[in-house]
Amino acid sequence: CSQEKAQKTDIEENAFETLERDFQEVLHKLMGDKSLEKFWVEYEKLHKALKQKKTHEIEKAWKMVDAAHEKEQRAKETIHALKQEIANLTKLVEQGAGLSMGQEHRRSTVQFVCLFLSAAPAGHPELESKKKQAETDKKAIEELVRERDILNKNMMKAAGATQKQLNLVKLHEQTKKNLDQDIQNYKEEAQKQRKIIYQLENGAESGPLFCFGFCPDEITEMKRKLKIMNHQIDQMKEEISWKEALKVHMEHQCVEKEKEALKATCIFFLYAELQKMKQQAQETKQFIDNQEVEERKLLKIIADADTERLRQKKGLDQVISEWDILGTKLVRRNDELPLLYERIKIQQSMLNKGEIEYNQRVEDFHLL
Repeated sequence: CSQEKAQKTDIEENAFETLERDFQEVLHKLMGDKSLEKFWVEYEKLHKALKQKKTHEIEKAWKMVDAAHEKEQRAKETIHALKQEIANLTKLVEQGAGLSMGQEHRRSTVQFVCLFLSAAPAGHPELESKKKQAETDKKAIEELVRERDILNKNMMKAAGATQKQLNLVKLHEQTKKNLDQDIQNYKEEAQKQRKIIYQLENGAESGPLFCFGFCPDEITEMKRKLKIMNHQIDQMKEEISWKEALKVHMEHQCVEKEKEALKATCIFFLYAELQKMKQQAQETKQFIDNQEVEERKLLKIIADADTERLRQKKGLDQVISEWDILGTKLVRRNDELPLLYERIKIQQSMLNKGEIEYNQRVEDFHLL
């Protein structure tokens, strides 16, 4: 379009310069003869009026053509951007708009829409409503991101609490191993004591006493201590079993409470997120519908701009046609000027001859 305009401009400038030279040549010829001064003045007025009209009309026509072309280009760019945005939003709705990547993509998309709408010219109610809608979507996305961060923090806290419970379980297991080792030691010691008592009770009277040096009272005391030790071992076993059962019960309760709390938190946030996503999907659908309406309006604007451009082009062609007609008339008048000069010269010659004859007749009359 710019090359075509430049070519037309060059052609018109060349034609205008040619006509301008012809005008100046004719004016120069007319200025040399005072008898043609009136004709020269009228000719100069015609030249100035024609030049001014041509310049004004052409500038006006090109301005209208440039404005229509710029408006058409801007509308096409707007429609292209809106089509891309509609495609992105449609794809986002079909994918369900996830909690992480989907939200980031939607946030970047809404930021692009905000940037595009903020760069658009003011004064259009539709664009103002789109700006408000984009700001609302942006705030909603920021709220979703904030809730997602809160949910992540709660999950991290739950993971930390779970790790603490695991550490506590490991500590209890280590304590249990230590107690089992103590019980095993007590069992081994009791086994040794039983073996000694068995040997004392079933062995020969002088042999065992001589060998071990124990008297009957000491043996009785040793039996009593062994019973006490066995009773303590049984109590310790019961206490360990009770503590183990209590520990398992408490751990189970803690884990169940943590699981229920985490489950309730997740369900709450997921339900809220689902409701917001449903609302956003509805708003996005409404936004897409509005964008389609806006697209139809822009297409109508482009059609009107094309009509206006054709009308202005027709006017420009008419101005150029009139200019060509005026140029043809000017060339024709330039061609008529030599004939006019010849007639003027002939009439001037006849006037001179008549004046000479008149003077001669007057002299002859005086002589008579």
